[in-house]
Amino acid sequence: MGHDRFDALAAAWDDHPTPTAIAADLFAFIQGRGLAHAQTRALDYGCGTGLLALRLAAACGAVLGLDGSEGMLGVAAQKIEALGFTNIRVAQHQFPRDPLPDEGANLITASMVLHHIEDVPGFLRAAAALLPPGGACCFADLDTEDGGFHPEGVVIAHRGFDRETLKGWLQEAGFEAPVFETIREVRKGEQVYPIFAVYARRP
Repeated sequence: MGHDRFDALAAAWDDHPTPTAIAADLFAFIQGRGLAHAQTRALDYGCGTGLLALRLAAACGAVLGLDGSEGMLGVAAQKIEALGFTNIRVAQHQFPRDPLPDEGANLITASMVLHHIEDVPGFLRAAAALLPPGGACCFADLDTEDGGFHPEGVVIAHRGFDRETLKGWLQEAGFEAPVFETIREVRKGEQVYPIFAVYARRP
């Protein structure tokens, strides 16, 4: 996932408006489905500097943020301490090398992370296996794009996703009735890149 690149970007990551805005949009999407409350135990995968995880911590009972970048996690830990949150912790994790930790999560989230994961179907199966019946996932990511969303030279695993393909992967993993919604459009030059959120639940 290019952890060295993210380590280098960590200190200034929160200065970039797009990741912050998408995290806020995804949190609003989660709230709109009544998923962020005191009984929620959230696992935020690819938590970075905590842009989504800290929003979840303000509303949920417990949050675990996982990320492969030490630099990003260091910034997240500083923010958690500064804000005085006691219901959130962050830890280093690299899928598929490390199994997803079974800590009773009933909501799994990821903001702009899936396109960095090589084996997305495998990740979705691991997520589904972790969730109890009625547990849910909510992810934000890119529609299929032309490769221009990221800076030149940045290596990613996927140039966004076809929604029908991702829907099929979710269903094959054991989720039911995935729902997609466009939550933002990011303009880069003359090109507009739609960002979707997807919600799916374990039966």
